Amino acid sequence: MIITKHFARLHGVLQNLEAELMNQLQQRRNSLKNNLAEVEVQLRAHEEQLNIAVTMASYAANNFDKVDMRNAIKVLSEMADLPCHVIRNNYIEDEAMSFTIDEEIIPLMENHCTLQVPQVSRYQLVRTEVLPEDYVLEPVAKDFIGKDVNKHQVEVTHIVSPSLFFVRYLSSKAKFIQLEKDLQAYAETCENNSVELQQDDMCVVKQLVKYSWNRGRVIAVNTSNSFETTYDIFYIDYGYKEQHVTNSRIWNIKDEHLKLKPQAIQCCLHGIVPLKNTWTNKSTKDFIKLLRDVSVFMHIVKHNTDILHVDICTTSSKDNSMGPQSICNAMIFMKHARSNTSTAQMRLANIAYAYQREELMLNKVTSVVITHVKSPAKIYVSKKGQRQVEYMKLLDELNEYCENNTEPPIISTPKEGLPCIAQYLDDIWHRCEIVKIISKDEVEVFYVDLGHTITLSCDLLRMIPYKYTQYKAQAIRIALMYVSPDPDGKWKTEAIDTLSNIFDGVISVNVIPRKKINDGYVGCMNLAGISDEEETIKDPFKMEVCIKRLVTPDCIYVAQTDHKESNENLITAMQQFYNSYCSEARDNWAENALCAVYSAKDKSYFRAQILKIKSPTEVLVYFCDIGIDETVTMKDIQVLHPKFTKQPAHCFKVKLAGILPCGGSSIWPSLSCSTLTDIIRTNSRCKFYITKLVQQETCDNVIPVELWVKQIKIPGPLAPSKVEINSVNRMLVENGVALPIKDYFSKTDSVLVLEFKRQLLNSHRLVSSDEQNDIQWINKNACRSVNCKIDDSSTSSENELLDQNISAGISEKKLDCSKMQSDWLPPVEIVEEVFHAIPTYVDNDGAVYLHSLKQKYKYLSDMKIKIEPKEWNNAIHEEKAPDSTSSSVRNSAVEEITDNVTIADTSQKSLKSETQEVMLKENVISGTLAETAEESKYNDDKGLTDFQNISWPDIFIADDFVISSTPQNESLEEENFFSGYKSLSIPQDTKYIEVILCCNINSTTSYAQLAENDDDIFSHVLHDYYLQYEAIMLDIQKNASSRPLIKFFKNYTPCIAKFTDDQWYRCIITQSEKSSDNQSVDVMLHYIDYGNNEHKMLDLSIENHDLRVPKQEWIEVPAMAIECKFWNLEFVSDDIDLLASQLDKIYNTAVVARVKEIRDNMMVAEIYEDKTCQKLLYAHLIDEGLYQYKKSKDD
Repeated sequence: MIITKHFARLHGVLQNLEAELMNQLQQRRNSLKNNLAEVEVQLRAHEEQLNIAVTMASYAANNFDKVDMRNAIKVLSEMADLPCHVIRNNYIEDEAMSFTIDEEIIPLMENHCTLQVPQVSRYQLVRTEVLPEDYVLEPVAKDFIGKDVNKHQVEVTHIVSPSLFFVRYLSSKAKFIQLEKDLQAYAETCENNSVELQQDDMCVVKQLVKYSWNRGRVIAVNTSNSFETTYDIFYIDYGYKEQHVTNSRIWNIKDEHLKLKPQAIQCCLHGIVPLKNTWTNKSTKDFIKLLRDVSVFMHIVKHNTDILHVDICTTSSKDNSMGPQSICNAMIFMKHARSNTSTAQMRLANIAYAYQREELMLNKVTSVVITHVKSPAKIYVSKKGQRQVEYMKLLDELNEYCENNTEPPIISTPKEGLPCIAQYLDDIWHRCEIVKIISKDEVEVFYVDLGHTITLSCDLLRMIPYKYTQYKAQAIRIALMYVSPDPDGKWKTEAIDTLSNIFDGVISVNVIPRKKINDGYVGCMNLAGISDEEETIKDPFKMEVCIKRLVTPDCIYVAQTDHKESNENLITAMQQFYNSYCSEARDNWAENALCAVYSAKDKSYFRAQILKIKSPTEVLVYFCDIGIDETVTMKDIQVLHPKFTKQPAHCFKVKLAGILPCGGSSIWPSLSCSTLTDIIRTNSRCKFYITKLVQQETCDNVIPVELWVKQIKIPGPLAPSKVEINSVNRMLVENGVALPIKDYFSKTDSVLVLEFKRQLLNSHRLVSSDEQNDIQWINKNACRSVNCKIDDSSTSSENELLDQNISAGISEKKLDCSKMQSDWLPPVEIVEEVFHAIPTYVDNDGAVYLHSLKQKYKYLSDMKIKIEPKEWNNAIHEEKAPDSTSSSVRNSAVEEITDNVTIADTSQKSLKSETQEVMLKENVISGTLAETAEESKYNDDKGLTDFQNISWPDIFIADDFVISSTPQNESLEEENFFSGYKSLSIPQDTKYIEVILCCNINSTTSYAQLAENDDDIFSHVLHDYYLQYEAIMLDIQKNASSRPLIKFFKNYTPCIAKFTDDQWYRCIITQSEKSSDNQSVDVMLHYIDYGNNEHKMLDLSIENHDLRVPKQEWIEVPAMAIECKFWNLEFVSDDIDLLASQLDKIYNTAVVARVKEIRDNMMVAEIYEDKTCQKLLYAHLIDEGLYQYKKSKDD
């Protein structure tokens, strides 16, 4: 970067010199033309004078007696002396122009700068006889255990044979996952797929098996007889090939998608060859099995141009008692391969005779800890933060190694530069390096992590294991600038003592290295520091801002820091509002319209302005509060409530005034943009200010400003920090990446901050349209329309606007009620042992109203049942309604009771529950056990359970639908049932869902798990749920075993359990009962992602019962199991076992549900075999007579 900056500046100087010389040539070219023009002007003046003279002479001749002839002769004589000859000056016209070059400048230019590259370590091969006396031969197994630069953890992506397979480094997995997401997003937004590719061209290809977009390289172009072009593609991130790929599956690739190098690395097993010269199918299959469900480590033995010769080491994730296993040895043991060498290979361990040392960045402030002070030229420090934590772990491990190995190897022949370990003054083992041999028995060692040098006996030194030498030495030498020792090179005792006193008790200091030397740095150290709470500068022309987004010096988005808290409050209020409410659908959006937009990247709602409507489904918007453009879908856009338009947008666009791009271009070069980015990034922890300039007007809402940065400078060693406020505009000029406008800043005037803020307030107000005030809002939780009424009476403060509560008045279709239903008489106890009723209404207080089933065909009397929460045996009461003024309504005969009957419509028997525990069935209630009216036929003797003796947990595992005591759908109350888990929210406009049927609830209802939904016909919201679920499941399998055990087995407790397949799954406890001796507990688990239940008997006397506490992020992903009712279908057979066996055959595969109705976490749908929706999944069951379509009432 420094080299580029230097030559860019040098190039600018040469350009200016060239322009000056060309200007001289242009002046010379125009000089003759200008000279002739001057002569022509003189001739015209002379011509006018001669005309006057001719007129005078004619007049004198005609009026001889009247004219003073002497005067006329004098005038005419002067006219005769006018210049009339054109001559050339003394310059030689044919003399050629000369361009003189100082030839000495060329060698000066060639030698004006040099680059010093330090030497690197070199390696050499030696025979066994010349090995050092204390050499250590490293066994092959050590390569896979120790930290080796040639050892990498990988994942195998494609296998052809043991001599040809592809792997991908796990170290770059995060970047690769992000690349695949970017490719998927790019493919979804790309509009034109017309491509013409040549061999070796790069592209984006849709893979058929996983329907994912991957990078590919064209290895062949094929043309069929019908002139259709297909391509043979090599997937550069996976390693496999695909032939005859059609044009419809290929997109052009963007340059940004090629920054990550190809991930698939071609490898072959080193040191073995096939037993029969070629690899058999069985040997390849066994090789694949060896790499299945294991952690794979690759040790590179040999590098070739296009292939790596490696040995693969695997570690089982289930049973690691055997340790790492070599695949090469395994293939030989399985008699698939043989060794191609006669003796076992032993390699010399790469013992480093000098530790690699920790480094500091020049001219950067780094916080360090003082470890040892020897003199002002030898101050040893170590980095703070994560490096310090890692070093402490290494130190603990090293000391544990020394404690476990009571007799570690002693160094018999010490040599300078040899790494070792020795105990320090604190009796702790530390890493050392022998720096000087004093005698046969004594050496001088340097503690590489402390910076202290001590003389020790050779008997106290121990050999250090190789892996502990790979961690960098932490002690960094600092020599103070601007100070020097006495002429003899020695430091005075007073100087060392003073320095020691300065650092005494100091926990940490800031160091700024200015120059690198052989064994450290020369720089400055700062003790005072600058407090973050330092007083803000008092400048009436500078306004503090934060940089939101930087594109070029002419396009920078900034925001006022004064309004940071109000912006955060606004965004928080928007999340709360739009998580509860949504606007009615709107399809007439226009450009420049204000709206509320959900950003999938940030998972939040923001205020935005529509910039461009790209298509009927995609819109380009600008987020007003964060200064970012983003393409979103129409589904992500909602009406912006007038509440959120009252606060202006405090994010605005500015440009750096007073500077221009180099080279006369109107476009900023990349070097200027990257330099500006580096300045902002380097000073990211500093404060930024802007000054609005008067002489340059705002254009296209871009405000010309001068950008300032508050920097901390250290003038000398141990000197207090100095605060400077420097212009970023002028920094670009000083770095040679921008040209200054002449005298711009010397004549500039600035606008006062108060006036500037007033201008911003007026120009960045958000104006809502009148249509926004008439929008109807939908309550997401209640699925009912609401009219949002917001108190706008107080507008004095932005915070007051955000603190106002949004009151939602729910407007719903009101039934014609003749009397309010709140004036109930005291409850009267029911005398029937079993009470049959049908639920008809649930009021806002959670009271459930029931019709007496026995009185269905007679008359209905008004009644209400109240259940006390504690005394269950005497909890049922009858409560009579007040007398009605309309006797015709009270005693009317009723032939049929519909779902719309309420207390005010007809007289009825009702049941009211005032506890949260009461669960009711869909059709008929007997106590709390529900049966259908057709099954009961009002017979009290057919297994109806007494309400007083009902076991409440039985209700949760009943086989039919369940409704709660609040107006929800006919499923378990989600807040109780799923406890901490979220329920899956299916968008109401969903037409198709890809699911996997898991298990039955009853004959026509199943639990279905959300599948991938990676297709245009499915909602992207569901696909996002699936990706989140896949991500946490990987994390669960990896980390569940280390989570704490469940200690309290309360109902609805979220947990992680290991199923019979030895995998971990999310679940909740639905029932639990401890044994009498408290040594075991009987629990019922409900797996929320599959819908099935499992009974477990946990032994509390053992430490591991495999029921563990989930992480918070595991709970936040919604439960993936959905109740799915088969639409318009009824079970007509008596053979329930046959139905179960048939359903088992079609379950556990991805199918497509065509949605008919969505009720929170339940859907009614037709189930089809695939995305074409041509064949019903259960069509053969209808043909076999197990199912039939329901008949309508008309039939």
